[in-house]
Amino acid sequence: MHEAGSLALEHLSAAAEIERVFVALTAGLFARPRQEAIRGGRPRDMTEAAAIAYGDRFRPWAATLSERHKAGGPPILEVVIDCVVDGLSLREIDSARRWRHGRAAAYVVEGLELYATMAGWRTLAQAA
Repeated sequence: MHEAGSLALEHLSAAAEIERVFVALTAGLFARPRQEAIRGGRPRDMTEAAAIAYGDRFRPWAATLSERHKAGGPPILEVVIDCVVDGLSLREIDSARRWRHGRAAAYVVEGLELYATMAGWRTLAQAA
């Protein structure tokens, strides 16, 4: 998506931080070893940087998207997590939700744009 021009570098930074924070948050929730442990790494406690990112950026972003969804909006938070964290392809997400091709991509872009904007990495003028 970045090569096609749909995502800016700030969106890629947002995706990387979302993944890092989500993995740190959920590391202790699973009985099976995570892929990092299987490859020889070890699950780590949340770093100070991840904790700051969680409090300052991830949590407000997730709360905003959650509230929008509760008010009848699309499940953007879930779609971003499915794509960025779980590694599902946009086609897989569209198919699983019985959406027409492209809806998942639009929601991923919208979610990453909101994250980057709320983080102060992008301005509304850049989004237009």
